Amino acid sequence: MPKKKLPVDPKSLAVLLIDMQESFVKRLRKRDIAVIIPNQKRVLRWCATFDLPLVVLVYDDFGLEKDIIPELRSEADKVPRCLTVKKRWDNGFFQTGLEAHLRSIGARHLLITGVNATGCVLKTAGAAIGLGFSLVVAENLVADATRTCFRGCNKSLDWYRPNAVFRKEAGRLRPVLNLSYPRQEKFVL
Repeated sequence: MPKKKLPVDPKSLAVLLIDMQESFVKRLRKRDIAVIIPNQKRVLRWCATFDLPLVVLVYDDFGLEKDIIPELRSEADKVPRCLTVKKRWDNGFFQTGLEAHLRSIGARHLLITGVNATGCVLKTAGAAIGLGFSLVVAENLVADATRTCFRGCNKSLDWYRPNAVFRKEAGRLRPVLNLSYPRQEKFVL
């Protein structure tokens, strides 16, 4: 089991936003959408406020949209260090140059957000650990096409908890990530 160090140095942190394309998002339950999208938007605001690097991973396959949903794209566009990476496989590191990019910016810790928690998010997270990155995950930032990952997919919950700094709520990540500023963000539960 990888060691989980607390707190994370923000200078070595990058955020991954995985597969938030309309084709995947529309498969989520409405209440899951009402939770993860506002929380992801807040995390993207953290990226802009604290100059955290953001990598938007987009599944580039036949018939899928070539970008994330507009309400997340509008927030991602405000992040100075935002890179969109197109991938053809569930694992966002496979044949994408993602590892080289993260190493070039000094990232050692990854905050994971996105959909398909038992697929693309899980494969990318597993590869990240195999490459020596540490992970930070919050339940209300990740969902699965059939259910919110942690409320219905025990297999992924069993994997994320021991392999990542795991919090139920994204708002509880701020102390872990050493992020502090005057305005308190409210996260949806």
